[in-house]
Amino acid sequence: MFTIIERRLFSDRLGTWTFSAPEIARHARPGQFVMLRLDDPGERIPFSLCDWDPALGTITCVITVRGRSTHELVRRFREGDTVRDLAGPLGRPSEIARFGRVLLVGEGAAAGALWPILRELDAAGNDVTVLLGFTSQEERFWEERFARHAREVRSVVAGESEDTPSLLAAEVERLLAAWSPDRVVVYGSNDSLERCAAITRSRSIPTVVSLKSLMLDGTGLCGSCRVRVDGEVRFACFEGPEFDGHLVDYDDLRRRQDRFAPEEAEASGELERRCRARRDLLEEGRHNVHKIRQIAHRAIRPAERSVGDRLSDFEEVEPTYRWAEALAEAGRCLQCANPACISGCPAQVDIPAFIQQILVCDVEAARDVIDEAHAFPSICGRVCSQERQCEASCIVGRKVEPVAIGRLERFVGDRAPERKVRRTGVSPGRVAIIGSGPAGLSCAEHLARRGAEVTVFEGLHAPGGLLRLGIPTFVLPAEHRQRAIDRVLASGVEIRTNTLIGRTPTLTSLMSEQGYRAIYLAAGAGHPTLPGIAGENARQVYTAGELLTRVNLMGSAEFPYRATPLRLGERVVILGGGNTALDCARIALRFGAPSVHVVYRRTRAEAPVRTADLRRALHEGTRFHWLHAASEILTDDEGNVRGVRLQPMRLGDIDPDGRRRPEASDEQPTTLACDSVLLALGSRVSPIWRELLPDLEADEAGRIRIEVSSGATSMPGVFAGGDAVTGPSSVIVALASGRIAARGILDWLEHKTWPPELSGQPLDPRLETESCPRCSRPVSRDDESICCADSPLAWRCLGCRKRSEGIVFPYGFCPACGGTLELIEGVIPTDAVAARQALEVSLGGITYLEQAASETRDAECRMLLELLAQRKRAHLEALKRRYHVELPGMTPVSFERVALHLGVAPPEGDAESLLQLALAVTKMELDTMEELRDAEEEGSKAKDLFCEMVAEATTELAELETELRRHRCGEPGLL
Repeated sequence: MFTIIERRLFSDRLGTWTFSAPEIARHARPGQFVMLRLDDPGERIPFSLCDWDPALGTITCVITVRGRSTHELVRRFREGDTVRDLAGPLGRPSEIARFGRVLLVGEGAAAGALWPILRELDAAGNDVTVLLGFTSQEERFWEERFARHAREVRSVVAGESEDTPSLLAAEVERLLAAWSPDRVVVYGSNDSLERCAAITRSRSIPTVVSLKSLMLDGTGLCGSCRVRVDGEVRFACFEGPEFDGHLVDYDDLRRRQDRFAPEEAEASGELERRCRARRDLLEEGRHNVHKIRQIAHRAIRPAERSVGDRLSDFEEVEPTYRWAEALAEAGRCLQCANPACISGCPAQVDIPAFIQQILVCDVEAARDVIDEAHAFPSICGRVCSQERQCEASCIVGRKVEPVAIGRLERFVGDRAPERKVRRTGVSPGRVAIIGSGPAGLSCAEHLARRGAEVTVFEGLHAPGGLLRLGIPTFVLPAEHRQRAIDRVLASGVEIRTNTLIGRTPTLTSLMSEQGYRAIYLAAGAGHPTLPGIAGENARQVYTAGELLTRVNLMGSAEFPYRATPLRLGERVVILGGGNTALDCARIALRFGAPSVHVVYRRTRAEAPVRTADLRRALHEGTRFHWLHAASEILTDDEGNVRGVRLQPMRLGDIDPDGRRRPEASDEQPTTLACDSVLLALGSRVSPIWRELLPDLEADEAGRIRIEVSSGATSMPGVFAGGDAVTGPSSVIVALASGRIAARGILDWLEHKTWPPELSGQPLDPRLETESCPRCSRPVSRDDESICCADSPLAWRCLGCRKRSEGIVFPYGFCPACGGTLELIEGVIPTDAVAARQALEVSLGGITYLEQAASETRDAECRMLLELLAQRKRAHLEALKRRYHVELPGMTPVSFERVALHLGVAPPEGDAESLLQLALAVTKMELDTMEELRDAEEEGSKAKDLFCEMVAEATTELAELETELRRHRCGEPGLL
């Protein structure tokens, strides 16, 4: 790394740069050059050595903005920053002798290279005149410096209608007419070299030109700088850069320089686009740079590896975006004035801001934006459930597929180089962190930024916690996990492995004997949950924790070359429906199991999984048994697993977490043969903390109670966060909790008041949450939304008097007899009726679209219906979070009955009839929403909700009408 000592800009495109490069400064000679590379990856750019100071160990170059790299140098790099490489000095030095009268001609930045030549020519006794050419008055530089060693300094400045090479050539003509030099040296553009050489050739004046601009590598390896001189091929990097200007084949030089003219024009266009985007987005603060109708309806998806390839190893399935893909996807962001995506992110990442930086091709600045919230974008971009968080809140997602925020965050994390964490301020004291998972690492990194002395204690032999144990490498490659750990270590944090806190040392000894002034408990929630059924302790029954520990930590995938075995057999059953269950299923497939089944007691709609991972598990061969629960694990006489007895389930009343409670149905149990069973039923906080810290307040589930604004526990000086507080949660929530606790710890170290009385601005006030008084879900303090988590709709048929849950409402008729429904009063609080009705009407439309898509034989119709359903479901996810509710899965309905009720012809499976019924269902939705909207009072939250839903339904209706009309005309659909 080479530090920038000084930079001085004469204009927005030209200036001098001084670097610390002692070795180069000691050996530099006039006429030589250096190769500069800004960062990894980056191109090598040749710059002439314009000055140096061996005593100070510095070199100076005059640099003008010509392409992307020089543009980046001027825009991003300041005094104190470092560049990746400076190689040199390169090239042969200028010939210095007593020639007599010498004319030095320099154009623009190249004129700077004449300064050391002038000094030595003057010292050798020559009579030197200097002619300089500039494109503007503001770019004139060093004229007084040249005057100290030259008999005369002349300057020409091009106007708007003039070009510098022409002016220089004309001035050379005038000079030579009045004063005949013995030697001419020309540094500048190829046009200036050729014109000046032509003039001096006619007068037989020896002329030297510099061909430095030809360089690519600078060491002679690439051969790019070759040019014909006197009929022979010469290499400018080591045989030059100075050559006899009368012998250079300028036609050959021009052809070689123009090889990449189209590509350079493309690069200039890209640079212009980037500058325009920077001006619009960052300098002028323009938002809504385009309309939603102008953007691509689908997010960019990189090509995944084939199923056959990925089942043969544990490598990542989907590649990171390339630049073109990232720019195209970032361009789908509307740059909303009031972005909902930020509130959808638990860590409150400023998502529009980091996407803006991608649009101007500055991944380092994008990384800086993310770093304000958390330091692990490569991880969060891979493992967070964005479709339930930021992407579900994306405004674009209300109309088309939301912006792929997770993939863009991953792109930034993978592309941006790691920067050293800058510690600020005097150390406020020593802090001990228990656990090296995402919460512990996040807290440690934020504390280290403020100068704290941090030690992280980890019970295992390797740090990472959940990042190492709980996530397979085909989801989170090991190198990205290690980058996160290395970043924390580089910030000055110490990590001690193989240290179990609570036995030796204890929390008390850490504070009383070892001098730690605060402790942060981030021990996670890794204690497994067992099903409590017969056979759960059979020989081939593994918890998910054991499976992942054997594979991720102990290398069972490489057995017998690694010592830890794992026996799964050919038929594997996984109990559970979360992301961990999918990970277990996909691991089993990679171990060669041809039959892998996932058993989940709720429906697919309730499964708390990432959509992309569910899709990949299905493609890889996983089979799912929704609405089933294991009632017994069957074994043979030797205690080996031989099968699982499955009890069919149905969804009952709403449980405390907002989902309908599964209960046994009247159907008969079935048996699923298998060789092993994996228990992925969730985990809980280890009960050891109650034993070790009886004074630490916890809830009935063992989760540590804290002050949500600071992470403070009931014990002075002890803070907690992550899964130890929330129970099993996401990585991004753990990172956010570590950041909040760091703020509380710093306040405690400064003020010594308990609980901390937080002073100044919080790390992010939007992270301070309270609980909803009705459903106890976390809500923002300014959240005024309607809660309907415990408010199921109930309806009674006026004909057969059958009572039905709200899932029948979207079609507006009794599923038993087709009669009219009425709302049963008193079942649902009046303030939540509106929200619940809106949600279930939307759910009905989604269910029809998804069911119709699965039944149509027309590929284009299927794609259209799937797209519409996907958009409606993304909006529904946002509404579900806003109103604190999990909706039931929709029971399939007879299309014939729906069509009869809505007064249209029953569909026959063809595209037109299915689209006609979709149009009728959407029209019914719109009519219902308008009726509900008109019944609400002006200014009410319910009125606002129905206005929003009417707008959505109106757009969907217009789109369907257009698609149906184009289908009838035989034209392709617009969507």
